[in-house]
Amino acid sequence: MTRWEYCTRARLSEADLNALGADGWELVSAVYNADRMFTVLYFKRSAGGDR
Repeated sequence: MTRWEYCTRARLSEADLNALGADGWELVSAVYNADRMFTVLYFKRSAGGDR
């Protein structure tokens, strides 16, 4: 069974997004926080030996 690890980020440049992709992170969701006026990005990748 595949195990996943997750991370969240708020403010990223295009270079940051490319680096996350190169490390195997996949964007799975983006949630806008209207109170604080920023978007939280949620990423996942396979954990451990699955990579």
